[in-house]
Amino acid sequence: MAASRRDHWPHDRMSCPPWARLLRAAFARLADPVAVPGLVSLASEAPLAGLLDDLEGLCGMTAMKVWRIPGAELGRSLAAEARPVIRPDGVPRLVIVDRIDLVGGRQRQRAAAAFLDHLARDGVSACVTLGLTRPAGALDPALDSRLTAGFMIHVPQRPPEQPAEPRSAWSLARIIRTAASRHGLSAAALAGSGRSRQIVEARNLAMYLARRLTRSSFDTIGAAFGRRDHTTAMRGVRAIEARMTTDAAFAADVERLLAARRRA
Repeated sequence: MAASRRDHWPHDRMSCPPWARLLRAAFARLADPVAVPGLVSLASEAPLAGLLDDLEGLCGMTAMKVWRIPGAELGRSLAAEARPVIRPDGVPRLVIVDRIDLVGGRQRQRAAAAFLDHLARDGVSACVTLGLTRPAGALDPALDSRLTAGFMIHVPQRPPEQPAEPRSAWSLARIIRTAASRHGLSAAALAGSGRSRQIVEARNLAMYLARRLTRSSFDTIGAAFGRRDHTTAMRGVRAIEARMTTDAAFAADVERLLAARRRA
């Protein structure tokens, strides 16, 4: 992952504080197919779905098999059998549990602790999230000891988006029109539901340009494309970044486009 492409990853609006550097190192280790399996726990008052999306995307780049399951769903599976079959397509390299503190009561929490032990014995890494707003002592000691024995990172709540002046005169609407025109499309087509290759490529390019030419957040960019969410905008940007790393001619064309727009 080139620093010039994702220099603010994770939590792109933050300037890489110590917790973010720890998180980056932890995610890189989890995504390393030859690393020793480990457990990473992320504790936060805010939802961490975006960070888990980042981890899934990073592992996808290394062709890892990843299982992701909400804590409540894991609890129901644990109640049905001692060792849940999360998916029937073989043993994963990484299991992600979102809000493991929501698995249920003490019995299910002890079963979750045993499940983490099973993963470790099978050489499977795990990344779990848990909220900080739960009452003191809400976790069973068995589960709490597993989580604190691993690598635990406290992730602060992401600050609200602050309105900012654009880096240039280029508005989102103008960027969308430009990308659409280059592909022989209308701006409405990029905000619509079309999934043809031509539309997807134009949409991804517009999202990438918006990210590079304005201070717009992923939430704002996604909303400009037919009320899509921030993860869609992130994937669009990543698609362009990934192609630029393998297609030198395309990368040069995009950089020329950026340079021309900055001079405009």
